[in-house]
Amino acid sequence: MAATNKSGVSSPSHKDEDQKETGFFNRPRRGGKSFWDWLDLIAKLAIPVVVVGATIAFGILQAHFAQQQHDTDQQRALDQQRYKRT
Repeated sequence: MAATNKSGVSSPSHKDEDQKETGFFNRPRRGGKSFWDWLDLIAKLAIPVVVVGATIAFGILQAHFAQQQHDTDQQRALDQQRYKRT
């Protein structure tokens, strides 16, 4: 059996491989989540919220335009009735 001489040879350091990047945005927060994890969650939730908000806004806008059209139609009908009577 051959004996290995470890004098002068250091063991490989794995601290760069195992250690996550440190910094303000990479520190774990509540629940062990970093800033980037929370930002990713917010971004994923923002898409459905924007779609729902736009749907509601367009529905309200459409209802407003329909009411305007109804009012205009009624006014024209009243004007036509007045014109025919005279």
